Amino acid sequence: MSQFDSSGDLDLFRLCKQMLQAGWDAYASDLAGEVAARQDHLPDRGTWTLTIDRSGRWRFTATSKIGMADGRELVQGSHTWRLLKEKQQVLTISGRLSSQDDLADLLAELTQRALQETNPTSPEAEGDPS
Repeated sequence: MSQFDSSGDLDLFRLCKQMLQAGWDAYASDLAGEVAARQDHLPDRGTWTLTIDRSGRWRFTATSKIGMADGRELVQGSHTWRLLKEKQQVLTISGRLSSQDDLADLLAELTQRALQETNPTSPEAEGDPS
């Protein structure tokens, strides 16, 4: 396991501030060593999450519904539960951020790629490798 030189670490709190300014819900944790961000206000696009650790490794996940949800109530003992089954598509992209200054470009590229890949009419979303 390699040790990261702390002088090369990204500023988690600066990344978090950039994410907040870009319209994401975000928080930074020195203890966890990462920024976690979420965007779930996109119409018909589900939820997007992005985590970036202090060494720049990131993981983006776009989760979107691909069908109607099936819900029902269940009585379990003295509790009433609401069960919801959803069909979802999950897109995961990962990489490495080389500089704090690259975050805006990364967010733009991830937005474009996620919209392309999760569009139900695009060839990529239907499994066509073209």
